[in-house]
Amino acid sequence: MLDLPGRIISGSISKVFMQKSAELKNNNPDHLREITYKLFTRLAVIFSFMFIPLIVFGDLIFGIAFGSKWTEAGIIAGFLAVPFLFSNILQPLKLIFNLYNKLNVNLVLSGCSLIGSVIVFFIAYKLGINIFTT
Repeated sequence: MLDLPGRIISGSISKVFMQKSAELKNNNPDHLREITYKLFTRLAVIFSFMFIPLIVFGDLIFGIAFGSKWTEAGIIAGFLAVPFLFSNILQPLKLIFNLYNKLNVNLVLSGCSLIGSVIVFFIAYKLGINIFTT
């Protein structure tokens, strides 16, 4: 549920960006580079506003919104928001690698995303946060 708004935004942007990228790939690659950079910057700003408050204040947000029993869930949500932030920023941009047939780069990014998620759960485990009973 935490990632749903981000996925909707990223998915919508991805469709438009893929179409525009395919048009510009051969006709104007410099402009494609420019709009890719602008898109990355804008997505970073948009998703930072969405996820950084959750990362920093997740326990407080959940505690106020749902009651004190939900504080630990807010901590876990804060941990989960980190990979959500990066995956939502990168989702539309990963299409560029498909367009240029650079699937190995896509694989590396997907692997980094997986490793990041595992690290988040490992840190939660080391901090004594039981994600299975929360």
